[in-house]
Amino acid sequence: MGNDYIQKLVLSKFTAFDNAEIKFTPGTNIFIGENGTGKTHILKLIYSVLSTAFMDQKNNTISSEDRLAEKLINNFRPSNSQLGRLVRRQQGLATAKIEICRASKKLTFQFSTKAKNKLTLSSKTYKKWSENIEQPVYIPTKEILTNAPGLISLFEKRELEIEEIYKDLVINSFTPALKGPKKERQNKLLRIIGNAIKGKVVLIGEHFFLKNRQGDLEFSLLSEGISKLALIWLLIQNGTLLKGATLFWDEPETNLNPSLLELVVKILLELQREGVQIFIATHSYVLLKEFDLNLDRTDKILFHSLSKTANGNIDIKTTKNYLEIDPNVIQKTYLGLYEKDLQKTYGAKKE
Repeated sequence: MGNDYIQKLVLSKFTAFDNAEIKFTPGTNIFIGENGTGKTHILKLIYSVLSTAFMDQKNNTISSEDRLAEKLINNFRPSNSQLGRLVRRQQGLATAKIEICRASKKLTFQFSTKAKNKLTLSSKTYKKWSENIEQPVYIPTKEILTNAPGLISLFEKRELEIEEIYKDLVINSFTPALKGPKKERQNKLLRIIGNAIKGKVVLIGEHFFLKNRQGDLEFSLLSEGISKLALIWLLIQNGTLLKGATLFWDEPETNLNPSLLELVVKILLELQREGVQIFIATHSYVLLKEFDLNLDRTDKILFHSLSKTANGNIDIKTTKNYLEIDPNVIQKTYLGLYEKDLQKTYGAKKE
């Protein structure tokens, strides 16, 4: 990936964040923390900027400022489509400032509490910053391919209170496969996932099916966990998740049996070894431990722990080592549950 990955994010007065700075690895970045600490906001923000820059390479009919403002509004869905509502709430006028470093270049933009659908962005800086960006992928907690038929046209014709990340994901899923032979790692991943879902994904019209020995099974008949794995298979097969891509996955553990999380982690680690930068938000102890147990020495991973301070700000601590995550609210909860289990078992034996 070279230096083309997202290297740093600096936030000022953006949603839950007063002031924050996060440095990223080109490999896997994992965000943990209690609800309301802004994990998903970080994923949506970076994704919105990358997807805007990617589209600008193909369509320049509107200004980059307008396109980015529209993308932020459509992905965060603030009330009355007011961009200014993404500014951290406080008395008086305030301005949100965002800085994202990529390929050793810095992109900065800002908007105030009075902003309706406008922000300020340096077009010269933006043009250099956005060179050679590949299509980013955002996988939300809710499975979407079951509802894919007609979704894109519905977004184009109607005002929907649904994040645009769903439309983007369907578009990525409809993308035809690349010509030519697939890479060895790509074929390896397709085999691994294909064995887990016991088939492959096919598109008939606008409907997705899992093709296996039973025939063509509609996605609506599959468990949501299997549908998510099938989605990853599809995005690898059609070449969306290849070297240079960026993957954002919000709570991969949702609706997945914990026994499948080792497979998910192995898939993600193979993708990062292929050159995909990964951002994950999770509440799963099993997912965290699977990463800890399956890492190779050459794998690059950072754990970002988000927590609220006494004055309501968000504090962020980053480490390479799972054992050094602080605070680790997920592990604390599971250890507390384990202690309760021991106490109950011990008490039962004592009786």
